[in-house]
Amino acid sequence: MHHTSDRRRRLLGVGVSLTLHGLAFWGLDRLPQVKLEPIRVATVDFEVVQEKPKPPPAPKPLEPAPGPAPEAETTPERPAPTQPTAYRPPQPGAAAASPDQAQADAKPAGPIDLGTLSASDLGAPDGEGVAVGVPGSGGRRGDVLPRGIKRARKAPPRQVPQGPPAPSYVAAKDLQRAPRAPGLDGTLARFYPPAARAAGISGEARVRIAIEPTGRARVLGVLAESYAGFGSACQRTVQGSHWSAPLDKDGRAVATTLVYRCRFRVDR
Repeated sequence: MHHTSDRRRRLLGVGVSLTLHGLAFWGLDRLPQVKLEPIRVATVDFEVVQEKPKPPPAPKPLEPAPGPAPEAETTPERPAPTQPTAYRPPQPGAAAASPDQAQADAKPAGPIDLGTLSASDLGAPDGEGVAVGVPGSGGRRGDVLPRGIKRARKAPPRQVPQGPPAPSYVAAKDLQRAPRAPGLDGTLARFYPPAARAAGISGEARVRIAIEPTGRARVLGVLAESYAGFGSACQRTVQGSHWSAPLDKDGRAVATTLVYRCRFRVDR
């Protein structure tokens, strides 16, 4: 009798357990199903701007070196010696000279050429015929300066400092090899505007960028955006990214500018 009672209790417990599990599975089957749609961001591409690039600033013209300074023309400190004249006593019985003739005789003689004047002409004794002149002049006319006057030294040419050469710039259409963008899909996905993502809004934005010879990208400005926030997200994605260096026709790394387009898409 005791064993029959225990068996009934076990059967009752199993029945209750099966009933509860059945109700649980039935309730889960009736719950609304929520389907999570993944959001994917399309790849980013760029396009070349077909526009005339601004020429680099012209280097500052070099100032011509100053020419030699002209020789200083100064007034001699001492007047040039005059030609000495011998004293002649008046002869007895000679007629008195007229006033005009006396005035003409009283005029001093003009300056003499020191380069050709000898010591005998200045009253020196015979045998001392040394030419009078400035040492080193060679006795040539035109090279003699009065005593105490020195020749002016030529000023050395002034050195004009030259600035560093301007960095080379080549338009994108004239490049031998255009710069290649790195993989930026993951970065762009992180900067997807939350409001646009929640509303399922797709669109695009365009920014102008400059690629340096080292390959570093620098955003110059946002050109257009189809939804508020797309331009800022594109700018933050590209700023400071490292591209392959643009090469000119000679294979040298140069700087250039491009228009970069970011596309934002939500799969429905």
